[in-house]
Amino acid sequence: NSLPGETLTVVEHNAINVLKSQYRKNIPLQTDNKDNGQLLSTRTIYKDWYPSANGGRIVEPQFIKTLKGVYHATTNPYQTRTTFYDYDTYGKPLEVGQSSGPHTSYLWGYGNQFPVAKVDNATYSQLTGTGIVLSTINSPSTNDQTMRNELNKPRTLSNAFAKTYT
Repeated sequence: NSLPGETLTVVEHNAINVLKSQYRKNIPLQTDNKDNGQLLSTRTIYKDWYPSANGGRIVEPQFIKTLKGVYHATTNPYQTRTTFYDYDTYGKPLEVGQSSGPHTSYLWGYGNQFPVAKVDNATYSQLTGTGIVLSTINSPSTNDQTMRNELNKPRTLSNAFAKTYT
């Protein structure tokens, strides 16, 4: 019902209850270690992203927070290190960002089974705004050249670095 440090919100409690109902009980919510006697904590905050997707709920991380030392709400709070901005309806990440850093976005293809693009320094909306046709990268009838043509579209983003996979 509680963890040391920040109090969990009702939404966070609900997400944990869904994890339990899905028998995902071995997922660490918080890990505490000591380095030369100093407490180092990492807490993963879960969110119920798609409450009724695919007949099951998609509960995945929203934030990863860290704490060095003893928690105090004003002088030593948890610091958000990683933010998960969105997932698809299968629970695969679409956009992730580091605290005060660039976002990394992903495209999933071949029936939403495999990553086909990882684009650093771009949001998911910027990535999909390149004109890429998601149904094409997910169609089993897409030939190799058509797939490569679609996957070249994210390369048009300025200040972004795209890795693509076929």
